[in-house]
Amino acid sequence: MSFWEKFKEDFNKQVENEMEKSEQRKKQKKIEKQEYKNRIKEMKKENKYKKKQMDIEGIAYCPKCKSTSIQYIERRKRLSLGRAVVGTALFSPLGGAVGAVTSKKYKGFIKCLNCGHKWKM
Repeated sequence: MSFWEKFKEDFNKQVENEMEKSEQRKKQKKIEKQEYKNRIKEMKKENKYKKKQMDIEGIAYCPKCKSTSIQYIERRKRLSLGRAVVGTALFSPLGGAVGAVTSKKYKGFIKCLNCGHKWKM
């Protein structure tokens, strides 16, 4: 057997081995992809069940990530134009300034501590 014949034979064996490995990798990837899809389906099913349970029990949760770690944030409105006009008319410019700064209106919203999503009540 000559050098080139042996070389060709070895090369063909290597090519066959690489093709087998490639096919095995493709099969493994296909299996992993199917397992991933199954896990996603199970997680969606669990989330639906979890959401139903929280609705039944009256637990507040984030509409985006379904987390129960949420916080209500309330902020007072900064300026009140109506109170400024009334304060100026009744008392003086000083009364107008105090009236403008004091406001009874509050803006409240809820923030998820897990994902940062904000929404109104």
